[in-house]
Amino acid sequence: IEFMDVGTTNQWNLESVVSGEQIRKILRESIGPLKPVSSDHPSDVAKRWKTDDGNHIGLIQSVTAPFCGDCSRARLSANGSLYTCLFATQGNDLRSLIRM
Repeated sequence: IEFMDVGTTNQWNLESVVSGEQIRKILRESIGPLKPVSSDHPSDVAKRWKTDDGNHIGLIQSVTAPFCGDCSRARLSANGSLYTCLFATQGNDLRSLIRM
């Protein structure tokens, strides 16, 4: 997963992001060629590659290759907030509804 902005908790800045392309370059230099693998579903967020020895590698490139248009995910935080976007700063409070 590319280093991504998650609010004020991780001191994120774009200069610190190692892109998926940079990661693939490092991997190719280290383990050899990577062959693209087609996704199983349009909503898959990981792009996958296969190595010559049959192993699979998946990268989630939320910064350099956003997948917002096909995203079908919802995220529930530890404090009970529902987020419908990775980059959302405000969630919907489900905890209060559940406690009613």
